[in-house]
Amino acid sequence: VTNMWRAGVYVLSILILLFSGVWPYVKLALMFKAWFLPFDSSKERGALLAKLDAFGKWSLLDAFVMILFMVLFHFEVSTNDGGGDGVQTFASLTVTVDPKPGFFIFLFATFLSMILGQVTSLYHDLDEADRDEKKHVQQEINENLDNVAVDDEKRSLIWMQATRSADIASQDAAMQITVGVCGSALIIATFVLLMLGMKAIAIEINFLGVAGAALGPTASNKALSLVSVATDVPKTVAYRGVIRATLVTFAFVVPLARIVFVMLLWLAPLTRSQRRAFWRVKDVIDAWSALDVLVFSFVAAMLQIRQFLGFMMGGNCDALNVTLQQLVEGPVNDGRDLCFDVDARIHDGCVLFAMSVCGSLASTALLNTYKARERNDDDDDER
Repeated sequence: VTNMWRAGVYVLSILILLFSGVWPYVKLALMFKAWFLPFDSSKERGALLAKLDAFGKWSLLDAFVMILFMVLFHFEVSTNDGGGDGVQTFASLTVTVDPKPGFFIFLFATFLSMILGQVTSLYHDLDEADRDEKKHVQQEINENLDNVAVDDEKRSLIWMQATRSADIASQDAAMQITVGVCGSALIIATFVLLMLGMKAIAIEINFLGVAGAALGPTASNKALSLVSVATDVPKTVAYRGVIRATLVTFAFVVPLARIVFVMLLWLAPLTRSQRRAFWRVKDVIDAWSALDVLVFSFVAAMLQIRQFLGFMMGGNCDALNVTLQQLVEGPVNDGRDLCFDVDARIHDGCVLFAMSVCGSLASTALLNTYKARERNDDDDDER
C-alpha cells in the first residue's frame, strides 16, 4: 500500500487499505461483540449482523484486482539486432504477476471470516425463530387462532397475497398486477444482463512503446470478458484452479443463484413458511454474491493501471527510455513511456454487469418491501 501510494496509485491504495487492511479486523471485532456481548434488543443485533454480511465480501476487492493483473501482465518480449541466422538478443522484457503465499492466506482468511459471519447470523436467526415459535404457540393457546395456521399453509404470490394492513388494504387488483408485471420484467432483465455480461468484453488494454511493438499488433491488445479472465489465468500460477474457481463462483455462479431465488420468491406461489425458508437461503447467497465487488475492482484497476504499471516496473525502463529518447526525432508530446506503456479502456461487459447489479439491488428492495408487509401482518396476528 505504501509503495502504491508513492507511485500515485491513490484510489487503489486507499481501497486496498480500507477493505483488505482495516475492514477485516473491524468485522471480526464486531462479530465478537455480537457473539459475546448483550444487546438492548434482538433487532439491534440482527441489524448489525446483516450489515456485516452485506459488506464482508468487499474484502475480496484486493483478490479480484490481483487476479486481473495476473492475466493482463503475463508476457515476454525480446528484440534482436537482425544479424542473420545467428540471432542475438538486444533486449528482453519479462512481465509476470505471481501470487505469493500471503495472497492465498489472505484469501482463505476472507473465506473463513465470511463463513464465521454466516454461522453467527444463523445462530441469531435460530434464536429469533425459537422466540417467534414460542409466541405463536402461546398465542394459539390463549386465543385459539386457528386461522393463522391456515394462512401459513395458503399458497400465494408475494405481490398478490391477501393483507390486512390498513395502508394497502384498499390496493386494487390492477395495481397489484402492474407491480407484479414490472417486478417480473425487472428480475428477468437482470438475469439477461448477467448472462450477456458474462461473455461480453469488459475491459481492453493496449500495450504501447517498445514492448507493444515487440509483442505485435495481436498480442499487444488484450480484450477480456469475465470468462476470458478466468480461462486466461496463467498455467504457471500456483493453485490456478483455486483462483479461477474463486473468480467464477463469486462473480457469476452465486450472483446467478441470487437472481434465481429472487425469481422464485417473486413468481412462485409459496406458503409463508416456504417463503421464510427461501428468504434464509437468499440472505446467505446475498452475503457471497460479489459481482458488485468485481465491477468496482475492475473499473478502479483500469482507471489506475498506468500508475500501477509504473509502480510495478520501478526504474527498470529508465535507462532504456533515455536511450530511446535520443533515437526519436523531436520531442515526445503525448507523455507516453517509450519503453513500456498501456492504454486501458472499459467496455460493454462492465456496463452490463453494473446494470445487472443495479437490477438485482432494485428487485431485492422490492421484495423486501413485501417481506416487511408480510411480517407486519404476522405481528398483527400475534397482537
